[in-house]
Amino acid sequence: MSKNIIVILLLSIGARSYSQQDESIISLDYALAPSGDDQLDYNKKQIKLTYPIKFGDFSFKNSLYAAAHQYSYNDLSTEIQYDTDTYYKLTYQPEINYQWTNDFGVFGFADIGISSTLEEKLVSNDFILNYGAGISLSPKKTILKNIELGLAYNTVFGEQQFTPLVKANFQLSEAFSLQAGFPLSKLAYKINNRQTLSLQHLYSGNLFNDYASDETVEMQQVSTSLDYNLMLDAHWGIHFSAGYFHKNDIQLHSEKTTIQSYSNPGMTFSTGFQFKL
Repeated sequence: MSKNIIVILLLSIGARSYSQQDESIISLDYALAPSGDDQLDYNKKQIKLTYPIKFGDFSFKNSLYAAAHQYSYNDLSTEIQYDTDTYYKLTYQPEINYQWTNDFGVFGFADIGISSTLEEKLVSNDFILNYGAGISLSPKKTILKNIELGLAYNTVFGEQQFTPLVKANFQLSEAFSLQAGFPLSKLAYKINNRQTLSLQHLYSGNLFNDYASDETVEMQQVSTSLDYNLMLDAHWGIHFSAGYFHKNDIQLHSEKTTIQSYSNPGMTFSTGFQFKL
């Protein structure tokens, strides 16, 4: 397996983050993929800071996100270890919501930052801009609590393109809630005031620039995971997650030509903590 294939394979671990509209949160997460047949060693560290502000019917959520992917390949037949570059993603993620009436609102968001190795000088391809907007509806006297419909320009399918945003939130009972839609669907169970268990299905992707090799790394994923969240007190919480990639397709591009493509479904695990200010 070439060094480039190792790079794009290990970039396939999805990001996990906490964010709530009415709370300031700092989260730190660690993810790994166990070594498979090709003896791949991987770890990922990420941190996210979220700070919401509310002015009447307007609410703003400002987030800063940073992640570093580090990995190596161990060839047991030759006892050679290949180290690869570290890929970074650094972004500012503003979001605005306006509640027009009790039943109708509008929202918009952006994802502005850098997605690159950062080994050389910054070039235009290192910068990335995702954005989207939509409407929200809040039906009354029904288990359907909220509907969001919109359009986003993002990297859910790897290459930046327009994708739909669909989310319907149901309160099935006091303990069970359901979010159905795209790119995320989630069934959550509230064990008690401090513990929640959730099963989620996620479509995700990413795009990284490698200036040194004049190449881009494109990733597409479909994953299902089981998450456990525990609030230790009013401010501190931890989570554990185990999941599986049903689809994990990675492509390496040079200009407009696909050099290599790879598919690697498999297990992934993550853990981390959150701190509510």
